[in-house]
Amino acid sequence: MKKRFLFVLLALSLFILPACGLTQSLGSASDTGKEFMTALKNGDHQASWNLCTSDIQDEIGSYENWVDFASIRNFDDFSFNSTNVENDKATLEGEATLDGDTYKIVLILYKSGDAWKVAGLDFSLK
Repeated sequence: MKKRFLFVLLALSLFILPACGLTQSLGSASDTGKEFMTALKNGDHQASWNLCTSDIQDEIGSYENWVDFASIRNFDDFSFNSTNVENDKATLEGEATLDGDTYKIVLILYKSGDAWKVAGLDFSLK
């Protein structure tokens, strides 16, 4: 009986422990996405810039170019309805509103060390 109980505990731990790590990754990626969108919403350009990967920063060209890009994307509200994490890549999808218009939003995040960074973004008018 004791061996059977230990086997059941071992089997459960093989499923529960990885799931806890996945939940933590989901939360962390989701938190970063919310932090990024909140920074855009509040016009905190430095915070949103700092949440981007160096690849995006290089593509934008300069912080001043980022300010130009971000200044017109201070969304009134946003929400994510889908989060998918595979290894060190996360995709967050949702909607945002700006001046009565609704946008589909997609954020691609990559994990670098313990931190998630925005590596791609798409804001499409619905």
